[in-house]
Amino acid sequence: MSQGPPRFTNINDELDYYKSHVDVIELELAETKFALEEFQFSSKELEEELEKEIDSTERRYNEIKIRNEAMRQEVEEWKEKYHQSVKESNTNINQLTRQLEQLRQQTENFIKKERELEQDNDDLERTGRAAQWSLQELERKYNVALEKQAMLENEVVAKASLADEVQRLKDELRDTNVELAVMKSNQATLNGSTASLSSYSGSTSSLADRKPTAAGSNEAMPAIRARLAKSGATLRASGATRPSGSGTGSTPGLGIPHQNPVLMVQEMVGRVKVIDIL
Repeated sequence: MSQGPPRFTNINDELDYYKSHVDVIELELAETKFALEEFQFSSKELEEELEKEIDSTERRYNEIKIRNEAMRQEVEEWKEKYHQSVKESNTNINQLTRQLEQLRQQTENFIKKERELEQDNDDLERTGRAAQWSLQELERKYNVALEKQAMLENEVVAKASLADEVQRLKDELRDTNVELAVMKSNQATLNGSTASLSSYSGSTSSLADRKPTAAGSNEAMPAIRARLAKSGATLRASGATRPSGSGTGSTPGLGIPHQNPVLMVQEMVGRVKVIDIL
């Protein structure tokens, strides 16, 4: 708010005050007029520019209105498409949901089958390990059986050779028994002849007759002893080649000929019986 005029003591001071005040007001008025003219000039230019801008704005408004109408139609079309897409999406979602449920069930079935297959695989692996162990055990038993078969074949061969040897010894023993019986018969005949001759001819003629008989018996003894020695050597050889584990041991003094042929024959008979038992 402006202050009121001051109080003056005389009229001259008051007059000077109002003169200076008028000068200030005139100066402000001139400045105001100049500013008004400038404002009018600038406002005219601004008005022209605003009119141009309004025209341009109206044109743009019309263009925008046309575009807006086109976009509104496009929006309506997109809305229709959106609703159709939502409907199709819901249909697809329902189908996919059903398919997903089917796939979930199939997956569960596959997992169940996989577990069953893993269990079957474990069972097969255990069965395979057991079969492999059984096969190894059978191979071991087969190898043991082969070894036993080889040993039995060797024993069969040895027993066959022993059987042949026993048969040969039996034949030789039979021949020896025949020869021994002949020798005993000859000796008994010679003893009877010697007794009868000694009763008729005397001691000198009996001695002369005994010498050929003793010589004949002594001629038969070397052949018997040689045959018994050969049989003893054969028995020693067969006893040496007999496989260990047959349960028989070597007979002490096998094949050593005695001086007495009767004892040698008895010893051969005993050994043949032992071989027959084996």
